Amino acid sequence: MRNKSLHPRHGITNLETTLAVSALFFILVAIIRVLNAPEEQFADARNARRWEDASALLQAVLLKQTDLKALVSGALSAPLQTEEDLAQVVVSADDGIDCGDRMKSPACPPVNLSTAPGTGCVANLAELVPKYLNALPSDPRGEGYTPAAGGMPFGIKNSGYYIHRDRYGRVEIGSCWPERGMVIVVKR
Repeated sequence: MRNKSLHPRHGITNLETTLAVSALFFILVAIIRVLNAPEEQFADARNARRWEDASALLQAVLLKQTDLKALVSGALSAPLQTEEDLAQVVVSADDGIDCGDRMKSPACPPVNLSTAPGTGCVANLAELVPKYLNALPSDPRGEGYTPAAGGMPFGIKNSGYYIHRDRYGRVEIGSCWPERGMVIVVKR
C-alpha cells in the first residue's frame, strides 16, 4: 500500500480556483464602480469642503464675538438677525438683493428664509475678512453656478451657506446645497 503523503498531488484544487475567481470578480467590480462613479466622488469631495467651510465660518463668527464681547452684527445694510425660525444666507455684498423677488435673492432649501422685500434673507458678514477669514467661503461648485432651484448664482451675493442665530445667541452655520442627501450643519 502506498502512502499518499509521500506522493503529493500537483495542481489546483476547486477551492483555490473558486477563491481566485471570486477575488478577480471583486477587483473588477471595484474598478467598474470607480470608473462609473466619478461624479459621486466629486460630490463627496465638495461635501468635505462644505464641512470645512462651514466650520471655518462658525469659528470666525465665534472668534469675533469673543473679541467684541458681543454678538456679531454684520453690515448695517444686511445685519445678522436673531430669529427663531428664519435663517439668512451669508453674503459679502448685498446691493441689489431683494428677498421678495426670487430672481434677486439667494435660495436655500434646507432652511426658511425671509421673503419680505429688502435684505432680511441675507447676512452681510464681509466684516469677518481679512482678520478672521481670508475670504468668505463660497460653495465649491464655483462662482457663477446657479442652483437647480433657482435664485442667484453663487458668488459675493450668494455664498451657498446660511447662518442662523437663535434667541439665546447660539449660532448655526450650514450648507444650502449639500449633495448626495447629506446634511451639513455646524453649531455652537
